[in-house]
Amino acid sequence: MPVRDNHAPGPRPPATHAPELASSFLTARVSTFQHSVWLL
Repeated sequence: MPVRDNHAPGPRPPATHAPELASSFLTARVSTFQHSVWLL
């Protein structure tokens, strides 16, 4: 997979961006879940 980076200069491949998106999405979900629990 890392070999692909050398071929594609410019925008980062989706594989590199995926972990960041997943972590941010997870954080948003956890915060929303905590808020709903707090309201209940």
